[in-house]
Amino acid sequence: MEFANVSTLLAFGVSEDTFKKGDYARTREIGAAARFLDIGAMIVPNARATAQNLALFLDRITNLDALTLGNIRDINWPAYRESLRSRK
Repeated sequence: MEFANVSTLLAFGVSEDTFKKGDYARTREIGAAARFLDIGAMIVPNARATAQNLALFLDRITNLDALTLGNIRDINWPAYRESLRSRK
């Protein structure tokens, strides 16, 4: 299941304003429903950056050995934080 950005969550009752303010009650309900439906993972928007997050429901993934990491890179966290400050 993939939600490419916040606007894709509108149909599920999540407004962009509420999401960016940190009210995640509805997104938690969506995650709980996905887990209940045996969905093993979701790609979801990040509330504080223009990135996406991967949420894994490890108890719903039947073959954990099949999980592999790809495209691993280091992040310069001080530079990243500074870039966020300069955007404001």
